[in-house]
Amino acid sequence: MKRRIQSVFLTLVFVVTTTGAQVVSGLGVRAGVVAAEQSWQYQNDTELKTNIRWGLTASLSLELFGREPISITSEIQYSQMGMKYLIEGSSAEIISLGPIIHYLSFPILVAYNSSYTEYAPCLFVGPRVDVLLFANGNGFSSGTDEFEPVDFGITAGVGFELPVGFDHRIILELRLNLSLTQSLNNEMWQVRNQTWGILIGVIL
Repeated sequence: MKRRIQSVFLTLVFVVTTTGAQVVSGLGVRAGVVAAEQSWQYQNDTELKTNIRWGLTASLSLELFGREPISITSEIQYSQMGMKYLIEGSSAEIISLGPIIHYLSFPILVAYNSSYTEYAPCLFVGPRVDVLLFANGNGFSSGTDEFEPVDFGITAGVGFELPVGFDHRIILELRLNLSLTQSLNNEMWQVRNQTWGILIGVIL
């Protein structure tokens, strides 16, 4: 954990010092909720029936090279991923199991900003690296204990911006985060992450 925190700090320092003020056009802060899903597939190709787990997300971002019509955003994002697995208890009550996985992610997003109106949507897509912070197994610890420390995926979505004051913008985004690699691949399970997120924030 200590090494991961140190790596995150060094990455922050690197991003800030190498981009320079001349290419940074905005600083963003976002927060929201995610609908997290995980596919838990047995190695015999049968799949566990899982449910959505709601979680939290928050991010800091640097918007680079302006915003009309193309901009690049470098971001650091905390997200809760995982899933729910529902079983019936001995007294016929429904018991909710399933892991909560905490990630620190580093997406780099290329956005197309429509210039038709100032309220028009922007479309964005880009690669992401997810660094595992820690996991609460909640009945699945035998699997989450073997999760890969790093996951790779893509982020895509649409955002709507509302100008407020001098060069400030409120932004609302819908995002899909899709893992391209498996978080777990052992003799029993193959696991892959996916989340839908709704975020609101401000760009300064």
